[in-house]
Amino acid sequence: MSMAATTQDLIREKPSRIGVGIRFEWVIALLLTAAALVYHIRYFLCAGGLWRDEITSVGLANSRSFADAFANMNNDSFPVLWVIVLRVWQRSGIGSSDLGMRLLGLLTGVGILAALWRNARRFGLSTPIVSIALLSFTSAVICYGDSIRAYGLGMLLGLCTIGVIWDLGQAPTRGRFAIALIVALMSVHMLFYNCILLLAACCGAAAVTLPKRQWNRTALIFLIGFICAISMFIYVPMIQRTRDVKMFQIPLDVWRLVARLRESVQFTTEGNVAPGHYDVVWGAVTVGGILVALGAWSVRALRTAPQRRRDSVMFCAACLFVGAGAYWTFLETLHYPMEPWYFLAAMAMFATCLDGLFGAIRASGFRVMLAVCAVAFAANSAVPLWKNVGIRRTNMDIIAAQLQTMATIGDEIVIDPWDDAVTFNRYYHGDVKWTTLPEVSFFEYNKFDQLMKYMTDRHVADPLNGKLSEVLRAGHRVWVVSTVDFPVAAIASPHYQDAPDPLWGWRLWEYQFTWDNQVLYYLKSNSKSVSVVPVANDRPINHDEVSQLFRVEGWHDGSAPAAAN
Repeated sequence: MSMAATTQDLIREKPSRIGVGIRFEWVIALLLTAAALVYHIRYFLCAGGLWRDEITSVGLANSRSFADAFANMNNDSFPVLWVIVLRVWQRSGIGSSDLGMRLLGLLTGVGILAALWRNARRFGLSTPIVSIALLSFTSAVICYGDSIRAYGLGMLLGLCTIGVIWDLGQAPTRGRFAIALIVALMSVHMLFYNCILLLAACCGAAAVTLPKRQWNRTALIFLIGFICAISMFIYVPMIQRTRDVKMFQIPLDVWRLVARLRESVQFTTEGNVAPGHYDVVWGAVTVGGILVALGAWSVRALRTAPQRRRDSVMFCAACLFVGAGAYWTFLETLHYPMEPWYFLAAMAMFATCLDGLFGAIRASGFRVMLAVCAVAFAANSAVPLWKNVGIRRTNMDIIAAQLQTMATIGDEIVIDPWDDAVTFNRYYHGDVKWTTLPEVSFFEYNKFDQLMKYMTDRHVADPLNGKLSEVLRAGHRVWVVSTVDFPVAAIASPHYQDAPDPLWGWRLWEYQFTWDNQVLYYLKSNSKSVSVVPVANDRPINHDEVSQLFRVEGWHDGSAPAAAN
């Protein structure tokens, strides 16, 4: 059934009460979609160079062979399909430049908008007015969904999975089963979190088919889930290798998860104004959608509605209930420090399901009110969102360009922390020697197992300090690219012994703090001058990777000792 035909059917249902509301909703939804496209394009044009996490994905996909990339996937956060997509994109020639890579993110963002519209039509709605407002005007969705990471494509495939599972439950055919199986497999092999979305979609479809005793449909739906679950066993070795590198595993509690969830919804960046109480809005909309659906279920608005509308409400309600619980359990089991992008897949699921719940009421007045609220939310987000999507993702490319003209042979460049070196390695093309803190040797992508030996050696900074002192004694300069300032005094180490420390265990950043202190304080106390070199930033930099450039010169004859361990 075409989009126009569906709209006309809805208008004919109750012309006097529904027609005006649907037309108004259509106008608002189209305007919001157009505005969202403008924001996606602005991010594409303004994001600039790739930052370290993006380069890790690109570098891994660009390994000498696919087998090598697959064997090292534990150094990134995604299943194999993301590696395949990036590998194909680069080898096509489109991804040979930063802008070409950013184009993949832009197409992903446009695809998410299209998927929201398609799901709304599947549920028998005229527009995705709620999901367009929530997702397209929340900064984290664009800033991380359009980045060169798998989260955006994962959101897109997760939304598609919800849609095709719904279609299969409504009218199963061999073609729909094949499409649903392929999309579901692509979804879970793009983003691990999509396993939860698939589970939620299967349970949502079962909530519709089981009361009708449609056993065959239920079996087909869960057969897809079973096949996808079996296919994930190929990642068991990867997961085991990830668990062996314990430096990111930390205990999590409910309040830490809540705090990180709020951060993902209230996403802001340094140099930009906060976008308002988005967490309150998301919570209010979620509760409102549930209450609307429950209220409509108990009154004539839904009891006398077409069966398809009742099914869509049941499907979306079950998706939300199962998805919220399963996603929360998954994050607690993961035991990783939460980041805003961890919640993007869940946000996509919630947004599209909220469309279905609010679709329980089709009264003209209610649809107009919903559209007005969407406009109010978008208007409140417009200015901070414009600023957030206009920031650079890194300034390392700018620093690398400056050092190519400022540093001379005999100088030494130090990248601190070590994991920023993958960005520096991509953009620096000078002849001056450079190293990292601590010193690692592989820079195509971040291999965290390189750090294990340093975490068990409390004197890891001594060789680097010796090398830097020789450079300064010879009259050359040390250039430090760092995310932290030089300490004005020696700071005691936060851990008591080599890893695993009895208090901090394998938590990498505690050891990085010690390495920073040992080297930076040594330079500060023994050199004649440490000066900040202005970095020619043309706009604010995202806090995920914003570095400073320091120039260290001269040497004291009566040198002070390095910071104590």
